[in-house]
Amino acid sequence: MHNILTPIQNHLGSYTFSSLDLKPNLSKTYHIHANWLTYCDNYLEGFHIPYVHPTLNKAITYEDYEVRVFDHCNVQIGRCKPGQKVYLCKKET
Repeated sequence: MHNILTPIQNHLGSYTFSSLDLKPNLSKTYHIHANWLTYCDNYLEGFHIPYVHPTLNKAITYEDYEVRVFDHCNVQIGRCKPGQKVYLCKKET
């Protein structure tokens, strides 16, 4: 598992996966009849952000939204507009 998640960890700086805390009462499961490729493609593109996530859309520069796909995971990067709160990732080398 460590090898699979390393690309994400490389972007998250000091954030540790062990600090994640699943809250079942806040989780939902949806069973949908869809091709998994279509579902993943819809999830990875950013075209839906202005319509589905309006608060996020106000905080980020949509033009700079980026998805980085790795073998077993992906990282979605939204760069904040000036004055917005931000999570600082590791600087890229």
